[in-house]
Amino acid sequence: MGSTAEEAETLENAIKTAASNSTFGMQDAADASLNFARQGFDAAQAADMISPAMSLAAGTASDLSMVTGGLGNTLKAFGADASEASHYTDMMAKAQAQANTDVQGLFDAMSIAGSTANTVGWSFSDLAVLTGVFGDHSISASEGATALNTGLMRLASPTAEAAGSLKALGIEVFNADGSLKSMPDTIAELQRGFSGLTDQQQLAAASAIFGKNQASKWVTLINGPGIEALQGYKDSIEGATGASQKMADALMSGPGGSVEKLKSSFDVFKFTVGDALSNAVVPFIEKITDLIDKFNKIQQKSLLKK
Repeated sequence: MGSTAEEAETLENAIKTAASNSTFGMQDAADASLNFARQGFDAAQAADMISPAMSLAAGTASDLSMVTGGLGNTLKAFGADASEASHYTDMMAKAQAQANTDVQGLFDAMSIAGSTANTVGWSFSDLAVLTGVFGDHSISASEGATALNTGLMRLASPTAEAAGSLKALGIEVFNADGSLKSMPDTIAELQRGFSGLTDQQQLAAASAIFGKNQASKWVTLINGPGIEALQGYKDSIEGATGASQKMADALMSGPGGSVEKLKSSFDVFKFTVGDALSNAVVPFIEKITDLIDKFNKIQQKSLLKK
C-alpha cells in the first residue's frame, strides 16, 4: 500500500478491532485489506473500510471477498471517500432488505450503471431504488442496470426518432440548465407522458426512446411506483444509519453467533500475544466449549420430552 509505519499500525489495529467484533477471523480481515490494496486504496483508507465491509458481509450472509471488492468499486463509481464506507454499507443493507435483490445484485448494478448514474447527478440510493423495483418484477440487477445505462445515454443524446417521441408525449426530463432531473422526477415525467397510452403504444414509444432491447424494462419502471413511493424508498435507504451493524449484531445475538465471536476474539488474541501465551489459555477455552456442549445436550433432551 506504500504506507508509513504509523498508517500500517492503524490498519493493523483496525483489523484487530473488526475481527474482535465479527464472526470473521484475523485472516479474513487481512484478506479483505489485501483486496482493498489491490483496488488502489492505502492503509488509512482500508482501515476506514474494513469494519463496515465485515459488518455488511456478516449481516447479509454474503461472501466477504465479494463485499470488499464491490464496496471499493461502488465508492469509486460515485466518487465517494473511504470515510463514507459505513454510510454506503448501511444503505446497501437497507436496500437489499426492502426489495427483491441482494448485495451481489446491488454491486452488479453499481458496476454496470454506477458511473453513468453519477455522471447525470443520480446517487447510489437512486440506482439502488430502481434496482429494487426491477427485482420486485423478476428482472435481474444486471439486466436492469444495463437498461438504465442504455436509457440514460439515449435520453442524454436522443436519436431523431426518440426526440420526436419525447416531444409528442410532452416529456421533458432535463432542467433549464441542462441537468437531468432527479430520479423520482424523471420517472414521474415519463409516467405522466405515458399515461393514457395503450400497452402497444407504450411499448412502441419506449422502443423509440430507449431502444427495442430495453423498452420492456423501462415500461416496467414507468408502470411501477409513483414519485412519492420512489422518494420514500430513497429516503429510507439514505436514512438507514447503522443498518449493517444491526444486522450483524442480530446474527451474533444467539449462542451460535456468540461462539463464532469468541473464536474470532481468540484469533485476535493469538495474533496479539503470540502462540506461546495463547496456548496457556487453551484449557480454559476447552472448558467453555465443554460447558456449551453440555448445555446444548440438556436443551435437546428438554425439547424431546416436550
